Amino acid sequence: MPFGALMPTLFLYLLETEFVEIHEEYRDFLISNQLIYEHIFNGYVKDFIFQDQVSQSVYVQLEFSAEWFDVRLTWDPSNYSDISYIYVRRSQVWVPDFTIRNSEKTEESLPEETQYVYITYFGLVSTFWNLVVRQPCTLKLEKFPFDTQTCMFWIYSNSAGMDEIFVENRIVDKMDVKTWGNGEWNVVNVSVRDLIIYGGDTENEMQVGEYSIVIKRTTAYYVTIILIPCFLCTLIIVVGLFMAKPAELIGKLSVGLTGIMALVFLMGLAANSLPHTATVPDMTIYILTCLMQIVSSVLYVLLFPNDPFTKAIASLDFFKSEDKSQTRSRWRSVCRLITVHNLLCLCVITAAFVHLMILVNT
Repeated sequence: MPFGALMPTLFLYLLETEFVEIHEEYRDFLISNQLIYEHIFNGYVKDFIFQDQVSQSVYVQLEFSAEWFDVRLTWDPSNYSDISYIYVRRSQVWVPDFTIRNSEKTEESLPEETQYVYITYFGLVSTFWNLVVRQPCTLKLEKFPFDTQTCMFWIYSNSAGMDEIFVENRIVDKMDVKTWGNGEWNVVNVSVRDLIIYGGDTENEMQVGEYSIVIKRTTAYYVTIILIPCFLCTLIIVVGLFMAKPAELIGKLSVGLTGIMALVFLMGLAANSLPHTATVPDMTIYILTCLMQIVSSVLYVLLFPNDPFTKAIASLDFFKSEDKSQTRSRWRSVCRLITVHNLLCLCVITAAFVHLMILVNT
């Protein structure tokens, strides 16, 4: 008899002959006080699709392979042309239920016609799930955009306790996570551990597989589009304010207002990609610092356009002397350069640069 003809005959025999006394509605389940099944979850993250920062959720493509024993699905190969295994549709057999806790959305990415289970003659059943899961992932944005996030997935049976089910959760060995992720996020590590949730008594104990995915943000976009332009904008505006002639007051005011508008635009660009949380990211603090430096510089130039402090220094008797010595000439040249305006300009630029370096290296 051809193998294709044997498979449906064998499968019907397994489902009907062995459990005639079980009601049709409950035929797919074993009603017993003993352990129903012991199965193994081999799970790994196939691909990190993307992180939705505004809604604080993550889309991940998960793959799971599971194995368990079903005493109903056993046969003697000698009675069926030495057939030791068969493939059947997953929807035709009992499979262990599992739930991804707090999942906002879970979809099977493979079409139903490709969802098969592998059954051996001694009752070992194995199958494969390919899921796209949307899971909440609370973001910690203190170090944004140089942050690392950890997203958790909890997988457990929703209908059986530990007296009925034992699950071994594990990660596929030698996974190369370097190729995972997308343009913004890189997967750093994937790990799993088994947890026991105690509900007050043994019957309410639940075994949970906790899968942890550590992801790190790619910072090139934020550094080149926001941070470096912010520093350069501050540099050019502060230099323009302090180095221009005092008579060019209107021009200084125009430069300052232009810089303020530019930094407000950069801040809006950063805010559009972030959720509304109580945490203020480091990048936002840096942009605010640059903004305050520009505002302070504009106010100082408007209030003290002629640099009265430098004039007071230049009026000292030491600088009024007619001595033509080389030393005094050098001091006069240095005094013309070391004005209060120039010193303030240097301090503001240095502070902005140091803040940027601290932000990048933390």
